[in-house]
Amino acid sequence: MSPVQPLISAVQNLVSELREKRLWPVAAALIVALIAVPLILNSSSKPAAVAQVPAIPSTGVPVPALPAVNVTTTPSNARLTGAERNPFTQQVKASSGTGSTAGSSSSAAKSSGGGSSSGGGSSSGSGSSTSSSKTSTSTTTTSTVTPVTQTTKYFYFDVNVVFDHVGSVPRTIHNLARLSPLPNATDPLVVFLGIENDAKTAVFLLSQTVDPTGQGKCLPSRADCQLLYMKAGQAELFKVLRPSGMQEFTLSLTGVDKVWTTSSTAAKLAHARESSAGRQILSRSLRRAPGLQALGYSNDTGVLVVHVARLTSRTPGSGLHVQRGVTVQPLSASS
Repeated sequence: MSPVQPLISAVQNLVSELREKRLWPVAAALIVALIAVPLILNSSSKPAAVAQVPAIPSTGVPVPALPAVNVTTTPSNARLTGAERNPFTQQVKASSGTGSTAGSSSSAAKSSGGGSSSGGGSSSGSGSSTSSSKTSTSTTTTSTVTPVTQTTKYFYFDVNVVFDHVGSVPRTIHNLARLSPLPNATDPLVVFLGIENDAKTAVFLLSQTVDPTGQGKCLPSRADCQLLYMKAGQAELFKVLRPSGMQEFTLSLTGVDKVWTTSSTAAKLAHARESSAGRQILSRSLRRAPGLQALGYSNDTGVLVVHVARLTSRTPGSGLHVQRGVTVQPLSASS
């Protein structure tokens, strides 16, 4: 049996199956593609035509011929003068004794546009150096300091009391005016004189008919209490003998507050605020309470500041006392 016979049988069987399955058009297309693809690739690999450089028309002017130069010979009619040098060799020699080339660093820095060669680095052994120039930019920030405005403050006192007639409704008084009589101007048992210079103690003038008992301090004595000194939180019980019998009153000092203001006018008006009825009662009480001469009041500071024991001089006929350069007005004087 011929060895070609099995190949022929296989081809015949393949053709029969393609016919039966109607796939022979696909097989034909594949055969055509196998033949056409190599032909197409062969035809596209031809070199493209190089465009010819157009010839320069002759102008009639003779062009001087340049001598041919190669790497092995030197033309005999070369127009270049000067010493021969190889452009591929290093032209700058390193300084003796050191491995750095400062001259090369300087020239490299100048060629880069900088006027300084500082900051350059060098490499020893190779004969070349690399320099870098750094430019530092400093930014100055100007800060504006706003001046602090000094504000002058003034103060005055807000005195709060509760006056209670035993058996009746207690009476609360806020911001008690200086020289105010309590409980009223027709029955003045107590007169508020003002605040001492410690800014804590309130001073009251008591009537002769009052017998005080309590936490306050009496001057000149408890048996003869003409002036009563009280601090916030203290209370005093007064017993008064009436034709109808004994009556009791209670005075409680609930607060002595210092009020601040930026207005000098407001402070002066608060300092000068007083009861006209109390001023009249005060003038009638001078003979009975000589201790009043020991006190004076300053409209500038709003406190009782002068004591007789500390007086250094007195202006004759004026009623004004001078103590350490401060002029004050006695409580008994009219304002």
